Amino acid sequence: MSTHKYHAFLSHKSSDKEALRELKRRLLDLGLSAWLDEDEVKPGDRLLACLKEGMDSSQAFIACIGKEGQGPWQDLEIEAALIEAVTKKKPVIPLLLPGVNVKRPIEGCTRARFSF
Repeated sequence: MSTHKYHAFLSHKSSDKEALRELKRRLLDLGLSAWLDEDEVKPGDRLLACLKEGMDSSQAFIACIGKEGQGPWQDLEIEAALIEAVTKKKPVIPLLLPGVNVKRPIEGCTRARFSF
């Protein structure tokens, strides 16, 4: 039995927020729960603690890569996720957003593609 609250943690750059909202909506339509910062981090919350809690309570980590690439916060999230991939065998899934064509966005991880 899984102790995870979410199926996936959605990591992204702020400029890709609209695509992430659509991705989360589609995941929910499939019966899958997703951690998205704007839904989980409230004013006054400690951001790093919220990110850690979100990652710890998710079965998988999805690194959403948009046209502008990765942001600095996302780089830190991915680094933490790759450590968990090794220590906890938690999947890290690079997901290319519409219009992105990168062969290996995260070294050692196969990628998926999201389209509208």
